Amino acid sequence: FPTQRMEFVSAGVLKNMPQNYESAEFHKLPRTGNAVRGWGQHEPVVGYHNLCIEPGKRDFVDLIRFMGKGIFVVGLDSVESVQLASGEFLLGCVGHRVENGIEGEAVGKFYIKGTFQDLLRNVVGVGRDIRWYGRVASGSLLCDDINVVNV
Repeated sequence: FPTQRMEFVSAGVLKNMPQNYESAEFHKLPRTGNAVRGWGQHEPVVGYHNLCIEPGKRDFVDLIRFMGKGIFVVGLDSVESVQLASGEFLLGCVGHRVENGIEGEAVGKFYIKGTFQDLLRNVVGVGRDIRWYGRVASGSLLCDDINVVNV
């Protein structure tokens, strides 16, 4: 089954879920051509090909101004825990503080934790600064109400 353009989320509403042959049969849903093989995997699993989060209108500096106060993640230092069944994660990160909408001092290793569902639910802004991360493209994401640990 060929891959196709598909909108998964529109205006904050889940419209479709990726399906490969096996998952579509199990859930009695149409196949979407979303099967991928990871390194060393013999059987394909559900995954994404060129997933793109639609860019917003703000550049990175505008997102920082809009944030006002918080921390922005510069990089992922470690993946401490990811539970695929529940969506829970604990990620080691490095970043910078933001005060009064201005980038401040660097912050050493800290952790963000939560669920992927909450992370996506709490996106309040997407930057127009699109970058590719493997098979996923996205602008900077501004998320509200994220649990930051050990800052």
